[in-house]
Amino acid sequence: MKIFAYFLTRDWNHFLELQEGLYLQIMETLESAGFEIDLPSQSIFLEADSAADNLDGHESRTGHWADGKICEEDAAAKSA
Repeated sequence: MKIFAYFLTRDWNHFLELQEGLYLQIMETLESAGFEIDLPSQSIFLEADSAADNLDGHESRTGHWADGKICEEDAAAKSA
């Protein structure tokens, strides 16, 4: 579903208030009619590949992710 709406206002904050009110009203109307709205989501699945561990004789730099960063101590423990 694609909805176009035009608001006649020059004030950005007022435009955002109108836009939010319209979107919330549309969501409430659809949900009361039995529709469910899915929110965008993304899932990433990582799988270890044993062939990549010794690719071209280079040491593997793998570890688990914590707060968006690879834990280097886990990577060092795996290569030991």
